[in-house]
Amino acid sequence: MGSAAAFIPFGTPPVDDSAADLKYVLGIARVFGQSMTDYLVEITKSAFPVGTAKKVRCAFAEELHVRNIDFNFDIVSNPEFMKQGAAIEVFMKPERIVVGVESEAQRIFDKLYSPVILNGHEVKFNGIPSSEMTKYAANPMLALITEWAKF
Repeated sequence: MGSAAAFIPFGTPPVDDSAADLKYVLGIARVFGQSMTDYLVEITKSAFPVGTAKKVRCAFAEELHVRNIDFNFDIVSNPEFMKQGAAIEVFMKPERIVVGVESEAQRIFDKLYSPVILNGHEVKFNGIPSSEMTKYAANPMLALITEWAKF
């Protein structure tokens, strides 16, 4: 593929039972697994349910197994904390950067976010499940803060 890292920014619209629909996320993970030719760090960016990274890892591994290839790869959770209508501003000046990583892939994030870090923003590294949960925990808190600001 020619890249050290690839982002999966797909959303997870709810299905009939209100569960997150992971078909697009897992589908693109399979495409990466079918086409990768070297080490790859796959980065999930959306609000994925806890455990999605494990499912993505399995989809990758299944495709590599079908190809009878044993490439190393890493899965990283890097949820976005976007405000509606302010995506560019939030990207350029993030209030928080959370990265769930459980491998040597952290070195890629050190490079990826170096301009942001140089501008004084801190990257919070933790485990993948913690990162996935952080997004779900932050959303209600941010909504509450927004409502309180109206008073």
